[in-house]
Amino acid sequence: MDGLQLPFNSHTVGTWRNINSGTGSDEVQYSADESCLIEWKGYEDPVRRDAIEPRIQAIASLLCCVDSVSGFRILRCKGYYHKPDRNAFGLAYSIPKSLTDRTITVSTLKWFLLRGEKSRKNLPDLGTRLSLAHALSSAVLGFHNVSWLHRRLSTAKVLFFYDTTQPLSALTEPYIIGFSYSRKNEPSAFTEGIDPNPQERDYLHPRYLKNDERFEPGFDYYSLGLMLFEIGVWKPLYDMIPPTGSAESIAKELLTEWMPVLKLRAGIEYSNCVKACLDDSLLKADPPAGAAAERSDEDNSTAIYLKFSESVVQKLARLSGYKI
Repeated sequence: MDGLQLPFNSHTVGTWRNINSGTGSDEVQYSADESCLIEWKGYEDPVRRDAIEPRIQAIASLLCCVDSVSGFRILRCKGYYHKPDRNAFGLAYSIPKSLTDRTITVSTLKWFLLRGEKSRKNLPDLGTRLSLAHALSSAVLGFHNVSWLHRRLSTAKVLFFYDTTQPLSALTEPYIIGFSYSRKNEPSAFTEGIDPNPQERDYLHPRYLKNDERFEPGFDYYSLGLMLFEIGVWKPLYDMIPPTGSAESIAKELLTEWMPVLKLRAGIEYSNCVKACLDDSLLKADPPAGAAAERSDEDNSTAIYLKFSESVVQKLARLSGYKI
């Protein structure tokens, strides 16, 4: 894959080699080398390594079984390995097969938004933006439906593979990365602290930033809502929020000062989908009529997923012309 460029430091390009078993020979047989994207998850000490590895193994097992066809918009995971000299685990992701024989570039959604600021010819049309928004929201729902939380959604965690002559054509084929912080949506699942990266923190829900609550599905929807706002107006988040404002001020600034711009550029229905993600209305699901007041955590999560599907994913599907 000559010409592959990566605009971030937490990922590198590597080579994956599978061992073929069952050949009837004592000699080890290898398959052809395959270019892959390596996502690194570092640790500070052996105690933390021992806590992280089972989760990395679980993430790899899950991502080995999904692909973009099912709507997950995730690169297929080849497996993981431990690199002691780097104090890190590496998750290896396959590059889409349709792209492996071409000279391509890899960029993030964040990069495309910055590029759009420089020239109007870099602005995608409304149909492309609606399709991108639906693809991302559907992917988040798919991940939640298998009881996993992403926990670090941002425009820096959305990848596009494209030919440099037609970059905008790739925007309807996003791939979500950044699963090194992901975990099962279970009370007993190992969890980590807040990412120290300031721009990553801007995408985290204010309640989670207080560091007194475990991550919950609605917090992923909040992060997604910020991304959908950026997609709707095609402007980076930090160009719309005060540089020294509080975490609570981010959604407030967008929903008051920038909402008229969003409605103008993406429409009222799209704006309502974004608002639902940002105003905390998806954090708790209303109990169905006649249902018992007490529900299990699993039942409550399922109800929240359903509310997100109805309030955001299905509406974006209709707006984008996607056949439900």
